[in-house]
Amino acid sequence: MNAQDTAVTQLKKRRVPVFDPTAEIVPPRDLRRVVGLANVTVWRLRRAGLFPQPLRLSVGRIGWRRADLEAWLSERKRVGR
Repeated sequence: MNAQDTAVTQLKKRRVPVFDPTAEIVPPRDLRRVVGLANVTVWRLRRAGLFPQPLRLSVGRIGWRRADLEAWLSERKRVGR
C-alpha cells in the first residue's frame, strides 16, 4: 500500500462531509455557501419570518429545500436587497 492509498483510506474512515452543490436538501453546515449569509443573520431573518423555514428531517436534523433558497435569493435580487 503506497502513501496515496493510505491517505484515501484515512479520509474514507473519517467520513468528512463534503459540500455538494447539486443536493436537493441543503444542511445547515452548507447554508452559508449557498446564501452567502452568516448563521446569525439567517437565524434573525428566520425569526422575523423573512427567510425560508427549514424542513425537520429527523430528531435534531434540519435542512432547506434548494429550490426554496434559490427562490428566496431571486426575490432578494429582484427587490434589490
